[in-house]
Amino acid sequence: MKHPEPQLESVSIVLVGEFTPTLFHPSWFSQEGLIRKSEATAAEVEIIHRDLTLFQTGGFRVQVTDQHFIVSSIQSPWHLPMRDLI
Repeated sequence: MKHPEPQLESVSIVLVGEFTPTLFHPSWFSQEGLIRKSEATAAEVEIIHRDLTLFQTGGFRVQVTDQHFIVSSIQSPWHLPMRDLI
């Protein structure tokens, strides 16, 4: 019997600790050489607040709270670069 191929594959990396969400702005990632300047400029920022940072750039999404740092992607070509980012 043939098994169906997955239609969607999602990967998330979750770090647990103490974080300051406002520090994790796309421009910070660019300044630190973690993403390209063009990716930081094109980032879709939903919120940057003392309680939550949430944005998407390239093929991954970044969410930071005071206790969690989460990077996720549903685009398989981004899974290894996402791992390298972390």
